[in-house]
Amino acid sequence: MSAEYDAELGRIARTLSEIARTLESADRADERVQRTLELTRVLIPYRRCALLKAFSGTSYTLVVVPEPPASERGALLSTLTRLFRLIAHADEIGRSSDAHPHLTLPLMGLDEVIGLVRMEPSEDISYDVQHLRLLSVITAQLGAYLTMIKLRDEDAQRTRELAAAHDFQQILVGVVSHDLRNPLSVITTVASHLLRKTEDPQRAKAIERALRSAERANLIINDLLDVTHARVTSHLPVSRQRIDLLALLREALDDLGLSHPGREIQLVATEVVVLGDWDPGRLTQVATNLITNALQYGAERAPVRVTLRAEADEVVFAVHNRGPVIPDDLVPVLFNPFRQGQHAQRRVAGGGLGLGLYIVEQIVRSHGGTVSVRSSEAEGTTFTVVLPRSMTGQRASEDAPARSASHGQELASMERGNAGSTTVMVVEDEDEVRLGISEILEGRDYKVVPASNGQVALELLRQGLRPGLILLDIRMPVMDGETFYNACRADPALSSIPLLILSADAATAVKLTRGGASGFLAKPVQPETLLRAIETFSQ
Repeated sequence: MSAEYDAELGRIARTLSEIARTLESADRADERVQRTLELTRVLIPYRRCALLKAFSGTSYTLVVVPEPPASERGALLSTLTRLFRLIAHADEIGRSSDAHPHLTLPLMGLDEVIGLVRMEPSEDISYDVQHLRLLSVITAQLGAYLTMIKLRDEDAQRTRELAAAHDFQQILVGVVSHDLRNPLSVITTVASHLLRKTEDPQRAKAIERALRSAERANLIINDLLDVTHARVTSHLPVSRQRIDLLALLREALDDLGLSHPGREIQLVATEVVVLGDWDPGRLTQVATNLITNALQYGAERAPVRVTLRAEADEVVFAVHNRGPVIPDDLVPVLFNPFRQGQHAQRRVAGGGLGLGLYIVEQIVRSHGGTVSVRSSEAEGTTFTVVLPRSMTGQRASEDAPARSASHGQELASMERGNAGSTTVMVVEDEDEVRLGISEILEGRDYKVVPASNGQVALELLRQGLRPGLILLDIRMPVMDGETFYNACRADPALSSIPLLILSADAATAVKLTRGGASGFLAKPVQPETLLRAIETFSQ
């Protein structure tokens, strides 16, 4: 008896071990499940064995050994589905009415029933407690295996979704930064040229409206790029320099006063000068977004009050307005992207993309500061920004190229070219943009040499032309701007010519600026900004 028992025990152990090996890999999962059911027959004889996979949110799947005729498969799936629902809802099942009762056990996932296994015995077999125990072990293995496969598939799907989201972000950046900015650059350049030429007041007003609309579109593009950068890298680049925050606020208020005539904006400060290490362009964004927000949503007849308080290690900047209160349920998500649009609809009509406050928070965080909001009927609405005066160990110049890429501000510094030279080469493939820039510069007595691509420009330079400055687009046919730049850098006779990138391709422009280009202005660029940059160089 002992030898027979040992032999039976060995047979069971070997079969369970082979089942475990079968379920070790996620490769060809359905085949491995079927192989497991076939091995189960060694331990639990059956006429037919069926496994129903019934994960929540997915269609039911049936595996049957041996495979039944198609006419029987539908009926079997229907029977097992009803049985699964009984088991899953813990209802009373009752005894089978078959002459030879079948054996059925649920497949358990992490916290739910994910299917079942049903053994149908041959006519000469009656299942006993040992069969039930063996099937319990096998169904536990199958349940764990199928759960693992499901989790693996979900993880793979999430990875694919993340990859697709990343690809979409890359496409978005490319489309927004180049394919949208290029047409805007044409519109801005041509409209600016027409505005200078026209003497008709009505036509001038129409052109000015077009320019303002183009500028608003450019601001939206900048916001989208900032949001994409912040979501991918968890921060926005800042270029710190020593600035007077109070002077910056006064300048921002002057600009906003021109665009909001009739509205009162008060500035209250405890100091005459408020110095600190900040990014002037980024803080102008913060001030403009918060004050514009207050003007748009605040009561029209009530003033917007801007306060600036300086302390030893930090400054506190606040914007206050009277008007509709921000609902309590929106305050916790007010700085989330695309949420202010909903907030705006509940306060006043309109509201844009809802990116402004998110960008404000990202800029403030990049400076090591905080931003918060309080809103009540009694006190009105106040946004408060707290900024440290400096950030230890951070070099002000580290992110300068990236800052220029994001906002196309005036150049902080440019190398001098040939003394007294007023010749500017414009390398640009868009005819309207090239002609528009040329007319703007010629109107200021610059001599302009146009080139439709890098190859034309390089041939002119190799023939002896030495401009005082080269304005260079990046994406051009025949020879693009990056190839042209590298060719100039490699030629000792050309490498000293200052080169200003004028492009919508921010990523390449930043790379070239870090590699030695004199600076970068992002398209579309206002004529005044371009002229100031060139005049800075020419002085």
